[in-house]
Amino acid sequence: LPLAARQMTEIAKAVAADARVLIMDEPTEILAQEETNALFRVIEQLRDEGVAIVYISHRLDEIFRVAGHVTILRDGHVVTSDDLSGLTRADIVRSMVGRELAAGYPRSAMAPGAALLRVDSISSGPVRDASLTLRAGEIVGLVGLVGAGRTELAQAIFGAAPIRSGRMTLDARPYA
Repeated sequence: LPLAARQMTEIAKAVAADARVLIMDEPTEILAQEETNALFRVIEQLRDEGVAIVYISHRLDEIFRVAGHVTILRDGHVVTSDDLSGLTRADIVRSMVGRELAAGYPRSAMAPGAALLRVDSISSGPVRDASLTLRAGEIVGLVGLVGAGRTELAQAIFGAAPIRSGRMTLDARPYA
């Protein structure tokens, strides 16, 4: 089975075993939106049947959707444990990082500098025609579901996978 189907199968096994406590660690990490919605319906049904659920996630939208109580850990210690209804998204983020998020980033870090790495129309494995530019002082995130090619793109960029087409430059010089 595909990875997402195996994930749903594991959840179904726990439900079929008549579990009274269910611990889910990042259960939607590899699920598409439709599968995530189906999981939430199952979670709501289990909650209504009296099953206790520990839902571990860094996705705040999911926490606000399924949880009634939140416990936040930072550096291995509980920093907040409270009813979710009394907390805002900003409260949760502040507890997670230990400060106001915007206060920790100096102005100079927010203005990207010169292009350091350019990836132009590379193809490698399942990746087709991918391009990106990484500038000094910038963070570029690669996101996608399992199987979308994010890992393969990263492997191609740092040389662990062959590139079929396209080119890369590092500091304006050809890079392979």
